[in-house]
Amino acid sequence: MPIRFVNDTARIRFRVDIINLMNDRNYIDFNNNPRDNSRTDGTQSVYRERSSFSIGGNQPRTIKLSAGFNF
Repeated sequence: MPIRFVNDTARIRFRVDIINLMNDRNYIDFNNNPRDNSRTDGTQSVYRERSSFSIGGNQPRTIKLSAGFNF
């Protein structure tokens, strides 16, 4: 948005970011055993992988507002 009363090139800018707006699933079950590094019959996932399809918790949505002024 130009601001002509300051000078010809002065501008104000506004921005709104919504992060994770469409996030509808928050998986909560992960393999937290750092020694589990192979897939066996007992555990089908390795460390830091999702171990089931359980969903829950609150989805982390973030609204970020920013503004700037150039002259």
